[in-house]
Order: sequence, then structure tokens, then C-alpha cells
Amino acid sequence: KRAVPLRKPVPDSRECPQADRGAQVADALACDIVSGGLAAGAVLPRETELVTRFAVSRATLRGALQSLESAGLIRRVSGHGTYVRPYRHWSFLNPLLSRWLSAFAPPTPPYLRDLFLFRLGIEPAIAALAARAARGEDLAGLEKALAGMAAHAADPRPPAGGRALTAFDRSDLAFHQAIYRATGNLLWAQMAQVVEPAARLVIHRSNAGAEELRESVVNHTALLACIRRQEPEAAQAAALAVLRRTARDLGLPFDPGCLPSLPSRRAAEILVPVAAP
Repeated sequence: KRAVPLRKPVPDSRECPQADRGAQVADALACDIVSGGLAAGAVLPRETELVTRFAVSRATLRGALQSLESAGLIRRVSGHGTYVRPYRHWSFLNPLLSRWLSAFAPPTPPYLRDLFLFRLGIEPAIAALAARAARGEDLAGLEKALAGMAAHAADPRPPAGGRALTAFDRSDLAFHQAIYRATGNLLWAQMAQVVEPAARLVIHRSNAGAEELRESVVNHTALLACIRRQEPEAAQAAALAVLRRTARDLGLPFDPGCLPSLPSRRAAEILVPVAAP
């Protein structure tokens, strides 16, 4: 296949330390891939061309390519070139890819539904565990994050297509991370960082697509109340209510076959309007 020309040079690369220049090269290449400028199957230019284009050493370039390869964005085949991989091969739980997604992903990436369904599959259960195990310090963390959401719900909306997290987004993300920690389980608490790439992108895109954010604050307030009252089934149902609003703001239809199995009758009742067209 013919190599695809890249769009973005590295600014002022000669003035940066070698390590920083390598990171800039990786960012420039990731931008072209994550934004859709380089489609799956596209071939990157040869190493000699990239070295000249970015004014870096071959070792620095290979380090940058290794970063992309570790995130699943490219595949290097000896003697044949470097290919862009389909997004289903990307390592979405890789922290580096998380940063690239936040910075370069298009407004409605094709993998957004997968990231949302990932959250849907685990967060109701996490909320139920938090309702059983949350301690005073966990509740304080949830209350602080919720207060941040409430304080910024009426902030001016960011420009369409903006990629930077808003103050509301950051508080929203902190709220959900606090729920993972509130389970009292070491591995679930650490999972808060592992799932951050999925949560960060879904939260930002859903909040950007919402007509207003007051309902989101109300739904999160109800979820916190269930956790505080130590009502696992109610917390599970409240978490689903939060995610139902998220799906609506993302413009994603719910597929009943993709929903997690829920033993709670109350939770099942809440899902009825979600599954309706």
C-alpha cells in the first residue's frame, strides 16, 4: 500500500530535549490516527521520511513508534512497513491512549458506544457494592464531587467540538471514581484509574451533548442518597438512571440485549422506558 502523508509537523522540535521531541512525534502521529486522518490499513511513511520530517534521530522516532504500538494504534511489519490498526485493536485502557483520545478524538467516534456499554456493564454493580461498604470518608469524597457538579451545572457551555474537560466534567469523573473507591475493595479501587479512559471520554461527550446539566445533578444526588442509606438494589437502579441519561445525551439507543443481568425488580422497572424506542 502507498504511504499516506501526515498532516501535523512537530512545532519547534529542534529546541526541545530529545525525550520531549519523541513525545511530540508520538503526539503528532497519534493525532492523525485518532482523529481519523489516517484510516485503518493506511501505511505510514518510511522511517527515513519521518526522521527528516520531524528532525529527530532514528532512535527517537523508533521510541515514538513504540509508544503508538504499545497503545495498539499501529502494527510494524518487518520489510513491509508500519500500518494503522483498526480501532478494535487499540488498547483503550492504556493511559497514553486515554490522553490521545481526550485530545484528538472526533466528536462522535465509532467506538463511543463500546465505551458506554463497558460502563453500563460494570457501574451499576459497583454502585451496589459501594452501598454495602462505603465509609464516612468515602461519602465525604462523593459529597465533594457532587458539590462541584452542582456549582458548575450552570456554567457557560464550551464551544461545540471542544475537547478540554470542563469543571463539571472533572467533578462528574471524580464522583464516579469515588464510587469505585467506596467499594472498599483494593482491586475495584484501582480499577477507577484503569477505566478512566472510557469514563473520561463518555462523560465529556455526554455532558457536551446535554441540553442542560441540572437533571444530571439530580440523578447523581439520588445515587449518593442510595449509597448513604446503604441500599444496594436502589443504588444499582439509581446508577442505571444516571447511565440512561448519559445514553440519551450521547444519542445512543439502548439495546436490551446488551444490558447487564439485574436481579432487582426495582432496577428492571427503571429499565423499561430505557429500552423503548
